[in-house]
Amino acid sequence: MRAIKISELMSKYERFIEDTGGEEIIDFARWLSKDTSGDDLAKDGKQLNRDIAYQINRLSRFSKYYVKNALKDFEISSLEEYLTLVFIRKRGNPSKMEVYNDIIIETTTGTQIVKRLIQIGLIIEEIDTEDKRVKRLRLTPSGTDTLDKCFDILGDVSNYYMTGTTTHEKEQLLRILQKLDSIHTPQFSPNEPMQAK
Repeated sequence: MRAIKISELMSKYERFIEDTGGEEIIDFARWLSKDTSGDDLAKDGKQLNRDIAYQINRLSRFSKYYVKNALKDFEISSLEEYLTLVFIRKRGNPSKMEVYNDIIIETTTGTQIVKRLIQIGLIIEEIDTEDKRVKRLRLTPSGTDTLDKCFDILGDVSNYYMTGTTTHEKEQLLRILQKLDSIHTPQFSPNEPMQAK
């Protein structure tokens, strides 16, 4: 990332005053963040994108590690199992494929997770009343109880995961991640080959 020289900063501050009429430093910082956000990307976009992708992947691995460690005393043992339970609760009685697509896992992995959650009594599988080919999933009372206990512990993990960030930074990050999610979700299916666009 290229550093901004003092002379450039002063020029940008003058432009900020002209553009907005404001003089507050916090407003200038926000304006500067928006104003300079495209500079580095235009100069070295590929490397910047690689660096961002690397950091997202790394943070994903941290998240899985923290969650797995937090769940060590529970019947569920992975983030994917936890997310499966969360989605089933959210949707009530989703099909298996709805679960797999929502938590972005391949059918074979999802099938293994569902089998394990059925074996340990956290979910049950039911045949759809309208389409006998479709199997739907539902939480058992034990699954609901386990999920309730996990919420508190994983809430603590989320707090730890975001250590060192301000509320403003969290809000910015959430907006960016939601924007990226809204771009990728409509064109993605984990159970179909990826097509170049």
